[in-house]
Amino acid sequence: MTTTSAPPTSTEAELAVVIVTHNAWELTARCLESLESERAQTAMTVVVVDNASEDDTPSRIERAFPWVQLLPQPENLGFSRGNNLALRGLGPAVRYVLLLTPDTVVPPRALESAVDALRDEPGVGMLGCKLVKLDGTLDHACKRSMPRPASALAYFAPLDRFPGVRRLVSRTRETYTADHLADDDIGFVDAINGAFMLVRREALDDVGLLDERFWMYGEDLDWCLRFTEAGWKILYWPRATVVHVKAGSSGRRRGWRSNLAFHRAMWTFYRKHHLRHSSPLLSAAVWFGVHLKLVVSATRNLAPVRQPDVDGVGH
Repeated sequence: MTTTSAPPTSTEAELAVVIVTHNAWELTARCLESLESERAQTAMTVVVVDNASEDDTPSRIERAFPWVQLLPQPENLGFSRGNNLALRGLGPAVRYVLLLTPDTVVPPRALESAVDALRDEPGVGMLGCKLVKLDGTLDHACKRSMPRPASALAYFAPLDRFPGVRRLVSRTRETYTADHLADDDIGFVDAINGAFMLVRREALDDVGLLDERFWMYGEDLDWCLRFTEAGWKILYWPRATVVHVKAGSSGRRRGWRSNLAFHRAMWTFYRKHHLRHSSPLLSAAVWFGVHLKLVVSATRNLAPVRQPDVDGVGH
């Protein structure tokens, strides 16, 4: 099979679904099976960017899902670069783009209804659905407030487990999990999760592609903030519920490269959006805190044998 870095061939489908995968054949297959049933109701182009998988994912996709436009890569480009590769090749007929991670399962008619909802809200540039984990509990990252240094520290420390701190953070609407909006209520949020991001093409053309300084993690928050700054609203739309395995087979532990990317993304986001407005003392504290957390996390993850990230992107 010939490896290519060329963008996909444009089609007449109004909806393009982009999936970036790495060493995740079983999850990718289950995701594509759910999309296959959706294709009967919704015309779509499905593009899979394979980031140098070592589990024979590209050839398996070619055999099992010949309707998929496959872009196998010779190296792991990461989430942003992988998605951008496909986004650059969108044909003029594409009006809506769904970034979807392979560790998701899309229920029947979910895409049709989500596209209709986005079409009916011309001021909305991005829509996210309700994400639930395998045990049925909400993946709280599907609706988020934009993290500020204080609220992010409270969430990840995790200081927001203390009622007094949580009340203080909630009053300023900086809670990471967007508590102002109930799980089943439709409403506007600061950010949604990169596992399911339905984007209006007009807004994409206005805002631009994902920031490739984020190899993995953080690019979804950065993109959401850029959409908001450009005047586009972000809608949390729980009428569709999508299962998000969320790093299923590799458990809760990240490999070193993923762990480094996760913590590097924290600092990249802070440096891009907060550094110029913050005091040198606060910036030094944030830098130290992020790197200390990396050391602690990496030490904790030394015990198990490393397994590949199941979704190749970490969302």
